Amino acid sequence: MVEEDTINLLDEITEQKNNDLIIFTTFTFDPIFFDAYILQKLRQNNPKATIIVLMDFGLYSRLYEKHDFTEVTGVEYALLPIQARKVFHSKIFMFISESKKQIFLGSHNLTLSGLTQNLELCFSSNDTVLFENCINYVNSLLKNHYSEHIACKKIEQYVDGKATEQRLLHNEKEAILDQCLRSISSLSNSIEEVIIFSPYFSKTEKLVEIINDKVKPNKIKLCIQRKNHNLDPTTV
Repeated sequence: MVEEDTINLLDEITEQKNNDLIIFTTFTFDPIFFDAYILQKLRQNNPKATIIVLMDFGLYSRLYEKHDFTEVTGVEYALLPIQARKVFHSKIFMFISESKKQIFLGSHNLTLSGLTQNLELCFSSNDTVLFENCINYVNSLLKNHYSEHIACKKIEQYVDGKATEQRLLHNEKEAILDQCLRSISSLSNSIEEVIIFSPYFSKTEKLVEIINDKVKPNKIKLCIQRKNHNLDPTTV
């Protein structure tokens, strides 16, 4: 069952072909790995594509200060740091042409470990409404930070301002937890168990308190990686 639900994300993205626009959003970024390997594959299969990478501003600054960029970093593609209230943490990969729109959503950063080593969650879709939500989200980020950038102009042609159905949750205007709890409010009395997978936790007792108050499950299960997490079990 696990093997059936497993994909090689690195192969999936490097084998995408004949796209006009390729967009990556990521928290952290590995310029050496991207420039030396991924970019070459993308250029071979998508010679006319505009490639845009959005990443966290703080981590961009660290890479810049450490001189971790290569000669082509941000030159043969747009590398745009996004300054968020805390950190910019979304991971959306989009491959766009007139004939198709392919999306990869998940926990994976645009790094060697994120694409080849870590156990990451990934959802692959060509759903039209989800694409509209994703492209509108990226467009709003660019308008807020880079309204005159050529990347913004390239994206605008794919933006559908009429898209109203919500398939993508993000925290630009409201906390994701609040949106999740509201979306299941009609089912809250019938939920027996809540399962949470994460290696990183903060104020876990507060999270459990909120879920208990809003959902009232019989059980909350926290799944953590053995010997690689920051959870203090005494606080739960």
